[in-house]
Amino acid sequence: MKHLKSLFLKPSFTSIYFSEKKKLWSGVAIIFPLVFIYFYKIQFTVSDIPGFDGYYHIKVASIIRDQGLIKEFPWLEFPFGQNPFVDHHLLFHFLLIPFTFLWDLTDSAKMAAVTFATLMIAMFGLCLYRSSIKGSFIW
Repeated sequence: MKHLKSLFLKPSFTSIYFSEKKKLWSGVAIIFPLVFIYFYKIQFTVSDIPGFDGYYHIKVASIIRDQGLIKEFPWLEFPFGQNPFVDHHLLFHFLLIPFTFLWDLTDSAKMAAVTFATLMIAMFGLCLYRSSIKGSFIW
């Protein structure tokens, strides 16, 4: 009889699973906006894009959006010893294209940086959580 009572008193697998999922999503709902705001504040403290590469990448994404794939790039005189132009960052430029529809190119690059940085932190946190690392919240 005692054994039967313990079977019914133990939480079922589904209740544990859903409580863990609820815990995960409540953590995400709290942390994700805070991280987004943090990176937003960093990016938008100045009006320019930090560095030079950001201007190149967002402009190439804009050109791909308007004209399709770039076959030649006359502005780049010496493309690392290659006669035809090769876009080494093509997938990154594809990821930037949706941002070019929403704002001007400078703000698009900044919002892309904020979004990608926030997603990186979220993926890192998810990896820590799924690996059952103690104190993953502190990381």
